[in-house]
Amino acid sequence: MSRCRLTRRPALRPAFRHATRAAIRVRWRAPDDLGTALAFYRRAIAAHRRLARLAPRFFDSAVVDRERREQEARRRWIDSWKAAFIKIYGAEPAPVPHELPPLPPPRLRAAVDRQLACWNLYLATGTEALRRFQFRHPHALPNLNRLTRLIEIASGLARLATGCDSTQPPAPLGHYQNALADLQRIYDEPH
Repeated sequence: MSRCRLTRRPALRPAFRHATRAAIRVRWRAPDDLGTALAFYRRAIAAHRRLARLAPRFFDSAVVDRERREQEARRRWIDSWKAAFIKIYGAEPAPVPHELPPLPPPRLRAAVDRQLACWNLYLATGTEALRRFQFRHPHALPNLNRLTRLIEIASGLARLATGCDSTQPPAPLGHYQNALADLQRIYDEPH
């Protein structure tokens, strides 16, 4: 009998070998809840950035804040010359309606709805995973890599909340200062 090793493998293997092998070699590991939370929070930040690119007038906090400031400046400007308008024309000007941004086209709305659903799902899943991690490991300290990822995610969420992450150009300076001076020069009574 020769001691040569067979170079071919049998095409069929017994099923019993697979069943016992899987039962013996599988090791159960606890789920990595902190890693899951970090991954889903990162996905939520990316989904919000996509929302801000798709519909900046609704989801980009810098654009929303800029438009709110422009409406307030326009309202203050109208209030400043309202008395002169009444004096000249004898009636109050028509009230300026509160302007809502127009809705995007239907295809863009569908993409926004998808990203909004993803954003809500990612935030909820990340929050639940973080809650599970805090429940299972109340005194655990994250390693340096996880701590770095936590700081990145926290600063990403802070930039989204404050509008520093905006892709829009900075707001132009107010254009109402010159208009008020022009109105005073035109309608001012001579002494």
